[in-house]
Amino acid sequence: MSRTPLKQVAPKADSPRPSTEPELPAERARPDPKAEPGAEAPAVVGAPVDAERAVRLLRRRRARRLAARAGLGIGLPTLVFGVYYFFIASSQFESVSVFMVQSAEARGTLGIETLIGAVPGVAATRDTLAVRDFILSRDMLLLLEKKHHMKQHFRSQSADWFSRLAWDSSSEETFDYYRDMVTVQHDTSSGVLTLKVRAFSADYARELAAAVLSESEHMVNKLSERVRQDQTALAQTEVVKAERRLAESRQNIVKLQQRHADFSPEKTATEALTLRGELKGALAQANAELMEAKAFMQPGAPRVVALTERVKSLSAQVAQESRRLVDAKDEKGLNTSMAEFEAAMTEKEFAASAYASALTSLELARTEAMRQHRYLATIAMPSIPDEETHPKRVRAVIIVVLFSAMLLGILSLSVAAVREHARI
Repeated sequence: MSRTPLKQVAPKADSPRPSTEPELPAERARPDPKAEPGAEAPAVVGAPVDAERAVRLLRRRRARRLAARAGLGIGLPTLVFGVYYFFIASSQFESVSVFMVQSAEARGTLGIETLIGAVPGVAATRDTLAVRDFILSRDMLLLLEKKHHMKQHFRSQSADWFSRLAWDSSSEETFDYYRDMVTVQHDTSSGVLTLKVRAFSADYARELAAAVLSESEHMVNKLSERVRQDQTALAQTEVVKAERRLAESRQNIVKLQQRHADFSPEKTATEALTLRGELKGALAQANAELMEAKAFMQPGAPRVVALTERVKSLSAQVAQESRRLVDAKDEKGLNTSMAEFEAAMTEKEFAASAYASALTSLELARTEAMRQHRYLATIAMPSIPDEETHPKRVRAVIIVVLFSAMLLGILSLSVAAVREHARI
């Protein structure tokens, strides 16, 4: 069986040749703005390439706008503040000292007094807060200006314009500037005060810190002296009153002695009572002898007459002594003077006792005041910095960057929200 060769069929000339490349989907032709109206736009070849290029251009424009915003909102402030902090800002030196208000009263054990001493409101805490407020007061500012010419230093032309104190600054601006350069930190747990003083030179910063400590110590001593005076003032007043009362009682006794012409009416009355008793005894004996004589003798007998005269004499003496002791007519008897004298002596005894008690109270008040004496105890003397401590240049620039970025983000979100609201 013979094989018949296959005929090769030639392709027709007008038949399209199959392509190995995938066909792209047809896209809508973009109208040519120069074409005549009504004419059909020719099909655009390579339209996807133009779309990708437009997207890239749009992204580039957005990136440039974002970079411009970041440059203006973040880069420019950072550059300005960086130049200021690293090339213009003056160096500042900070002197640090640590001190506390100490009491002379020693506490041996940890008792309720110690616990109460840690509560705000007790004397030590009040004094500590008073010292802190005094340091940050206008009085301290006036003292530093008067004794150390503080304004002249902080208005120095060697310092930059933003750091120094303006020459035409008001009292309020000067005080605010002082509060920025002098700070006090209070540790409530230990009662320690940390003083920080800044200046444009290390020596002057230490000088100002030492001056603040000296004026604070003077103020504490003044407060302590005033407390001592307040605590002893009442006791001193009582002593003066008791002393005046005692002097008046003594003067009253002297007047009574002069008026009655008797140094001690009590002693005189005792002597008068003794004498009257003796006279009464003699009178009783004379009466007995007279009665006995009358029993055996005539009334005109010499012995009877003598005994009768003796009885009369003794009776007169007894009556006189009785009137001396008690005189109801002119109140000049010893009973009246003795009553007045006893009252005066009682008043004197009470006055003397009150005077002694007042003196004891005064000594106790003085002892207590000395025990509660407070003074300024310096824990760390003002330091002399060997390098600048302010401004914190790197930290300040970082803060500017963060703040600028935050502000730029807030503004961008606000603008976007306004545009979105306008589209709606």
